[in-house]
Amino acid sequence: MHVGGLEMRGALAVLALAIAHSAAPTDAQCSVPDKTLTFKCDASCKEYSPCWRKAPTDSTVCSYECYNMYFADPTKSAFTFLVPFREADAKTSDMSSSIFKDNDRLAAIDTLVLPSATTKVSIIGGSYLKTNYVRGRVVTVTLASDLVAKYRQVTDVYLANIDLTTAVEALTAMLPLSIKTLTLNNDLLKDVPLDVAEFTALQELYVRVYVTLTNNYITTVDASMAIDTVSTLYVERL
Repeated sequence: MHVGGLEMRGALAVLALAIAHSAAPTDAQCSVPDKTLTFKCDASCKEYSPCWRKAPTDSTVCSYECYNMYFADPTKSAFTFLVPFREADAKTSDMSSSIFKDNDRLAAIDTLVLPSATTKVSIIGGSYLKTNYVRGRVVTVTLASDLVAKYRQVTDVYLANIDLTTAVEALTAMLPLSIKTLTLNNDLLKDVPLDVAEFTALQELYVRVYVTLTNNYITTVDASMAIDTVSTLYVERL
């Protein structure tokens, strides 16, 4: 088995924001929770363009920010979303070319809706596409339990700087079992998830695990997670 280094293969997106309004009942019970990135935008946004729902400022209106991104060209192959740690964080050049919403204003990411050309999904805590790691510094965002599970064309998933301590137990329900490359970087994981063995097409697995002076240091990889197809395994302690 070849043990390789980590490479982030990000794809830039063209970003445009628009404010959309959807008529709501007088009690403003919107179909999407507040602080959520979703594709259920009440037909307010273009196809394959997600939106973020703002807290209602009017009892009869649900307001959304539509992300008119590179899915205007559905032949693009990557969905990339940044979650800066705070609203006050300095803007980066990556934030000018990618869609993003800071963790102060984003609590959840709903099930993605992707065109058939999309083969890579990246969700990254912080303001950089090529991830800057600060040991243990993560965003807290709830990912949909079936985030991209139905999209068998997605073969590469990159999740970085996100608290996955709970979600890691449901990775096989969240992601398509057909993925070939899985990257889990600085996600507060203390071990390599054992159920990755269910990803029977997996060829490359990159994991940066979180350790302290009092918890376990990985010295071996459990044999129960062996996958014959994996040719590259990279495990690093933070």
